[in-house]
Amino acid sequence: MIFKNNTESQETEKVKNKKNIFKETDENGELPENSARRYFSVLGFAILVSFIIKDLLYYAIVELISRLAPELLSNYFVAFLISSIPLYGVAFPLCALFLRKLPRAMPLKNNIKAHHWLGGMCIAFTFMIAGNYISQIIVSIFSVIRGEALTNPLTDFTQSTPPVFVMLAAVIIAPIAEELFFRKLLCDKLLPLGEGYAIFVSSAIFALAHGNFFQIFYAFTLGCFFAYVYINTGKLKHTILYHTIINLLGTIVSTWILSRLDLEAMMSGEISIRMIVDNLIPILALLAYEFVVLGSAFVGMILLFLNLKKIRIRGGLISPAKDSRISCVFMNFGIASLILYFALTLVMSLFI
Repeated sequence: MIFKNNTESQETEKVKNKKNIFKETDENGELPENSARRYFSVLGFAILVSFIIKDLLYYAIVELISRLAPELLSNYFVAFLISSIPLYGVAFPLCALFLRKLPRAMPLKNNIKAHHWLGGMCIAFTFMIAGNYISQIIVSIFSVIRGEALTNPLTDFTQSTPPVFVMLAAVIIAPIAEELFFRKLLCDKLLPLGEGYAIFVSSAIFALAHGNFFQIFYAFTLGCFFAYVYINTGKLKHTILYHTIINLLGTIVSTWILSRLDLEAMMSGEISIRMIVDNLIPILALLAYEFVVLGSAFVGMILLFLNLKKIRIRGGLISPAKDSRISCVFMNFGIASLILYFALTLVMSLFI
């Protein structure tokens, strides 16, 4: 099985803190329901507070600059710093600080062969396209309800920002920072409860944090795959590289190809030999791009089908009691508040 460890054990490092209420289990070796709910509440509340501080800091900086030097807001480098520092420089470190008392489990490191890694890349494309189709359906429904097409913030960003800043933000910084936070930090903090919690919860938060319906579904499906890879290899470099390649293709490569196509003329239906000749190179590049992405996704779907029965999601060292394994995730103040906050963000994205 691709990325699957042969061992069933986990290396565990529990935070040494006398006030840590999460280290004791009941007579069945399970985490009591109240402790499990409190565990998730602490996790959700830490992320909530961190993201609220991030948003407040962002709007405060924008307001301050707009009053003192509004011309700076049109500077691409300043705009990059305004959007990056509150998230990567403040929210992520703050959340790590808030979560320091939760125990964590370290996945065992597992080497993988090159062809398994390439197979994993194909599976990543499968999850990306599946999630993207779901996003398109949901966005289409909201567009009909709203009476006008929704604007994809990622498309706006890539089309209005110089490639060098897109490369810096989306292809270099985002994969590294997000994998460190959503996979390394959150998965390590959730692994003591079990791999299922680490995969699902970290991926759901990763998806909701994108804040729009264009990205939420494929961010979730990719997040699940990235979490699975990290848990079963113990090496973040694999998920960072997968994340980097996908962002590179989705921002730099696709934008470059589309910017060189005369889309208005092609969409008009009046296609001529002259038009094809003038757009020959970008047309060939687009066909090659679609062939690589869709072909890889097809191979990934086959690999996923062949290995589906071999997938095993292991429990943790302090797994919640069986009768509360789902309810403890949602029936707590921290996670409920976090979901509400992200839901409001998603609703606001429909009207901005």
